[in-house]
Amino acid sequence: MDDFQEITAVAGALADESRLRAFVSLCEGERCVCQIVELLGLSWSTVSRHLSILREAGLVELKKTGRWAYYHVPQNPTPLVRRLMQGVPEILRSSQRAQADQRRMKAITKIDPEDLCRRQNQSKCCSPTSAACDIETARKSRGRLARPVCLSGKTKVRQ
Repeated sequence: MDDFQEITAVAGALADESRLRAFVSLCEGERCVCQIVELLGLSWSTVSRHLSILREAGLVELKKTGRWAYYHVPQNPTPLVRRLMQGVPEILRSSQRAQADQRRMKAITKIDPEDLCRRQNQSKCCSPTSAACDIETARKSRGRLARPVCLSGKTKVRQ
């Protein structure tokens, strides 16, 4: 990828406020997907898409540990990404949104990811593409929707 392609990919990835907020948070440290979902207040699928765009642009990397998915900034970033990792959080430091996100993430990281994940959505875990957490589509049961629950990698339908 030449410089123009890299700048175009990175600029496009950071052009969305949610992706920018996720990137700034990841510049502060590694995060579980459930923590990013909690910070942004968006659905799992939306956050997953945002993270994949950041990943495709080379702004973040994925680390899977069992059924958990963690994102972090690259350990060996390109010169452009290295500058962004240093400059973007610095530029946004005085932003009220960035300050609120930082306070919120501090509180979020105190919550056990397993509890956070369970609280967010009983049918997902931090690795929505993991085979262990392949949740069947919610189905009708006794006139209401049954919600699948992911418990230690096993699918169980909660009535």
